[in-house]
Amino acid sequence: MEYHDHENKQEHYHGYGRLNECCAHECQPRCHCCCHHGEDNDESLPRLALTGISPLLPDYMLDQYKQEQFLKLYPAEKCHPIIADFAPRSAVPGSLIVIIGHGFAGRRDLNTVTIGGHRAIVVTAEHHRLVFISNKKSSVGPLKVKTHFGTAVGPRNFVNLPWPSPDSLIDAPPHSFEGVGAGTSASLRTKLLLQTPELSMGSDIRAVDIPSTGTAKVLAVCMYLKDVKPADLGAAKTNMVNLGNRVVKYYQQASYRKLTVQFDVTDYFEMLDNLDRYYLASSTEKGYPNFKKLVLPQIFAEAVQKAKNASINVGNYDVFLVMCHLGTFVRAWGGGSVRPNFHFEDQTAYPGVLTDINVGKTLGSIALGDDADWGRVAHEFGHNIVSSPVAVFDEDIYDSDLPPGADSSAQFFDLMGQHDTHPLFSGFYMDQLGWYKAQNIKQLPWSTAPFREEYNIVAHSLSENADTSRFNLVKIKVSTGMEYWIEVWQRHGATGQVFDDSIPIQSGDGGIKVSTGMEYWIEVWQRHGATGQVFDDSIPIQSGDGGVLISRAATGTQNNNQTNTSNYTSKDIWVDRFPFLAYDRPDATGNPINGGDEPKVGETNKIKARLHNTGSQAASNVQITFYTNTPPGIGDRGSWTPLTTVPVSIANNTTAEASADWVPAINQHTCLQVYIGTQTGEKVLSNNKAQENISTFQPASHSIPEPAELQVAVRNPLLTLAHIFLQIENVPEGFYVYFPHQIVSVEHLGERMLEFLVVPLRDISDLKFKVANISVSGWIARGYDDGAQSGVFRLIGGVHAIVAPKLGSQIKLRDPPKLVDEYTIQVRGNIWPAAAEQKVRVDLELNGKIERVVSVVTDMSGAFVASFKTRGGGDHEGSEGRALVRGESSFLLNFRAHIVNASVLAPVDSNVVHYEYKVSGPEDPRIS
Repeated sequence: MEYHDHENKQEHYHGYGRLNECCAHECQPRCHCCCHHGEDNDESLPRLALTGISPLLPDYMLDQYKQEQFLKLYPAEKCHPIIADFAPRSAVPGSLIVIIGHGFAGRRDLNTVTIGGHRAIVVTAEHHRLVFISNKKSSVGPLKVKTHFGTAVGPRNFVNLPWPSPDSLIDAPPHSFEGVGAGTSASLRTKLLLQTPELSMGSDIRAVDIPSTGTAKVLAVCMYLKDVKPADLGAAKTNMVNLGNRVVKYYQQASYRKLTVQFDVTDYFEMLDNLDRYYLASSTEKGYPNFKKLVLPQIFAEAVQKAKNASINVGNYDVFLVMCHLGTFVRAWGGGSVRPNFHFEDQTAYPGVLTDINVGKTLGSIALGDDADWGRVAHEFGHNIVSSPVAVFDEDIYDSDLPPGADSSAQFFDLMGQHDTHPLFSGFYMDQLGWYKAQNIKQLPWSTAPFREEYNIVAHSLSENADTSRFNLVKIKVSTGMEYWIEVWQRHGATGQVFDDSIPIQSGDGGIKVSTGMEYWIEVWQRHGATGQVFDDSIPIQSGDGGVLISRAATGTQNNNQTNTSNYTSKDIWVDRFPFLAYDRPDATGNPINGGDEPKVGETNKIKARLHNTGSQAASNVQITFYTNTPPGIGDRGSWTPLTTVPVSIANNTTAEASADWVPAINQHTCLQVYIGTQTGEKVLSNNKAQENISTFQPASHSIPEPAELQVAVRNPLLTLAHIFLQIENVPEGFYVYFPHQIVSVEHLGERMLEFLVVPLRDISDLKFKVANISVSGWIARGYDDGAQSGVFRLIGGVHAIVAPKLGSQIKLRDPPKLVDEYTIQVRGNIWPAAAEQKVRVDLELNGKIERVVSVVTDMSGAFVASFKTRGGGDHEGSEGRALVRGESSFLLNFRAHIVNASVLAPVDSNVVHYEYKVSGPEDPRIS
C-alpha cells in the first residue's frame, strides 16, 4: 500500500490498488463516509445485537440506520479515526463498552483501544463501530482508539465507577474474565456420584451402581473480623484442625474407608471489615442469624486472596470452606458452589484492594462460624455428595420441610437433619452413596400376596458385614416411585465409633418413628457407647437402646424424562433436521447427543422425545405436550408456548418415542420442553418433564474467530422478589466470557433479558482448546416455611453453550446444473478454503418448498457433486415413491448449498442456481 500526504495533493492507493476519491481530495465537512472500506482484509463479522447489555445502550448504537443518521452529525476529517460517542460513559472496570465514529480498522487486531493507558479487549470491529471490554485495571482517563491511520480521542474522559456495596441492592457488576486451563469443571457431587460421560441428573438423582469413592479435598480458610479477634490464634487453629479430624473420621467410618476427606486448615487471617458488614444481626431481618447472602461473594473472594497470599493453590481442592470467627452464633451457607473467577473490589470502602483470581474450576462452597459443631461441618460437606429429588424435597431433613403438624422425627436419624447429634446417613442416602456392598442389601420385589420371611439385619459398625446370612439394609421396591427400606440402628459403646453417639434411643429400647412421603425407609437406630464412633453419638435415644424409623423420599415416576443439570440438556429430547436421522452430534453408535441437530430456520424440523415407563403396568393414550421458549432461560416461571400434543402408548418397563414438527421462524436459540400428562395411579409427578437448553456456536475465524452471542432470559420462579446469583464455569484458556451481572434482582415471576458473550482471543491454530463447553447457571437461596432464609443455595436452571470456532468459509454452486441422464439432475460446487471430507447439504426447492435434500462431502480440492432424482425414490423423508411434479408443462427448480456441521469450516450458505424444466408427460419430467 502506498500513502502520500494530503498537502502534497498526491493520490492515495490502498490495498486493492484503486483510487479512493475520498482520500484523493481534502475531506469536506459534508463527508461522513469512511475512507478505508475494503482494506485490511476486513472480517465482516455478524453485527452483535447487544440488546441485553446492562445498562441499556442508546438506540443509535444498536440500530444501524439510526447509527448512520447520528454519524452524519460528526463528519470524517482527513481520513483519521474519529470517536463520535461511546457508551456507557461510566462503568465498573471490566465492562462492555461501544464506540461509534469513523475510520476504525475492519479487523479487531488492527485497533488498539485504551482507557487511561490500559489496553482493552476488542470484541468486534466495524469501520463505524467498535465493541470492547475495558481493562480491569483501567481508571479515569481518556478513551483512545489507535489504527495505522492515526489516533482518535473520545469527546470526554471515561469514568470508572466503584463496585456497589452489597447492601445497596444494586445489581452486581459483570462476570468478565478469561478462562484458565482446560476449563473442565464438575462439582464434587458430580465427580463422586455420577462418574460417567453421560450424566443423568434429573429430578431422580440416583447412583446405586456408582459408589462415592476416592478422595475429596477440603480447604478450610480461617478468618476473623477486624473488630472480633480470637484471644489465641494458635489455639483457635488447633480447634479447627481437631474439628476437621472428626469430619475426616466420620466419613472414613461411614463409608468403610471408601471415601477419604482431606481436610486442610490455614492460619487465621484478618478480614477487611467489621461484623455489621457481613452479618445479619437483627432478629427482624430475614435470614437471621446468618451471613448476608449478598456479601458472600466478598467473603469468598477475601478468603481466596488470603489463600493465594499464603501460596495455596485453591484449584487443587474440591470444596472451599470459610470458617469465620464472629464472636456470635451464625448458621451457615452450604450446598452451593463458587465460580472459578473471584473478582472483588470496592474502592470506596477499601481503597487499593483488588482481587481478580481464576482458580480454573468450580468449587463446592461452605461458609460457617468457627464455633460450629463438627456435625454441622460434616452436614454442610454432605450437601456436596448427596442429592434428593430436588423437585420434591431438598437434601435437608428438617421439620420445616414438612407440612405443618407433620411428624418430623426423621431429622434425628440422618446427618442431613439434626447434624449436631452426629447421626449416620439414613438408608436412602447410604444406598445412593454406594457405601454398602451389594451383598449387604437384600432386595425384595413388591407383591400384593401375603408372605412371611425372616432376615437378620445388623447395624452399621466400624467393619463391613462379612456374614452372608446378615444384611445392613432390606430394600422393598414397590415401583420406581415407592421403596421401603428396613435398617437397624444401634447406639455405640466404647468402640472408637464417632457416629450415632447421640441418637434419641436408649440401650435396648425400641420405638417407631413415622413420617410421610412417597418413598419410605424402615430403619432401626441405636446410640453407641464409649466406642470412638463419631456418628449417632447424640441422637435422641439412650446408649444401648434401639428403635425403628420410617422415613421418606420421593424418587421416581411411572413416566420418567430427565434433564441433565450439569449442562442443561436432556438425552431424552433432540432435534432432527433434513436429512433425517443423520445427526450433527451423534454418539459412537449414531444416536443423537447434545440436542442432535442444529435446527434450520424456515423449514420443518422434528422435535423428538424418548419416554420411559418404569412402572409395572402399560400406559395408554399418554398425552405428550411439546413446548418452546425463546430465548433460552435460567429459571422457569411457566411462560412456555405449547407447540402440539400427541398421544402415545407405552408398555410397562419400556421406552417409546414421540415427535412434533417445528418450524422456527427466526434464527434465535430456543429452549425445548416436553411434558407427560399425569397417568392414573402414577406415584410421583416430579420427573414427567424434560428440557433441552443447549446452544451450539461455530464462529467463523478470519483473523480471530468471531464472538458468540447468546441472549439469555433470567427468570424468577418464585412468588417473591429474588436475588439470583449467576455463575459461569467451564471456560478454557483462550476464551473470554462476559455476562452483565453476577447477581440480579428479579421481580416475582419476572424475567430479565441479558446478553452472554463468549469471545475467542486467538486464531484457531493458536487456540490450545478448540471447543469450549461453557455453562451459565442461576442460584437462589432456599427458604423455609417460617419465612427465614436457610443457609442453602438451590440451582434454578441454566444454559449451556458449545463454542467451537472454525475457519471462515465460502461455498458456491456452479451455474447451470446439468441433466446427466433422463431423470437425474447434477449440481456441482466448491468450498473455500479447499478441504476434504467437509459436510455439505444441497437443497432442491420447488414453489418455495424444499422437495429434495442431498448430503455430500467434499474432495481434496474442495469440490462436491450432488445428484437429484426427479422421479421415484425421494431424497428426504416423505418423498418416497412419487415424482417431483405431476402434470405441469414447465417448472423452475432452485438449488442452494450449505456447509453444515463440517469438521473444519464454519457454517455458511451458497448462492442460488436455477434450472427450468419442461414435462412431456404427467409423471415424466424431462429437459426440453
